[in-house]
Amino acid sequence: MTLEINKSFNKSREKGRLWNEIESVSEEASKKQILKTYLEDQILHLLKLDADDENEIHRGLLEKSLFKIGFDSLMAVDLQFYMERDLNKQISPEALEQEDVSQLVDFVFSTVIVA
Repeated sequence: MTLEINKSFNKSREKGRLWNEIESVSEEASKKQILKTYLEDQILHLLKLDADDENEIHRGLLEKSLFKIGFDSLMAVDLQFYMERDLNKQISPEALEQEDVSQLVDFVFSTVIVA
């Protein structure tokens, strides 16, 4: 299952699109993968890197600390806005304190998706 996350989600004003996509699958691992892909693409978009490019360098950056790769507090606020719009759920500011994408995925998944 692949999503046209970066282009379609950022151009859409429809609330809850990501939530609907996640709810359409039954397996927890698939739900988590959809969330991971979404967050990776949003972060690459905010860093002004091409999320559509399957560039392993870009994807490899996401294994590092978000702030060490240039993700700043304004980008974090934008990411929170995107998540709240696309999940149609309130996102705790604590989510943005996570060190890397993996921790962010785990936090959002446990506090929003399966909560």
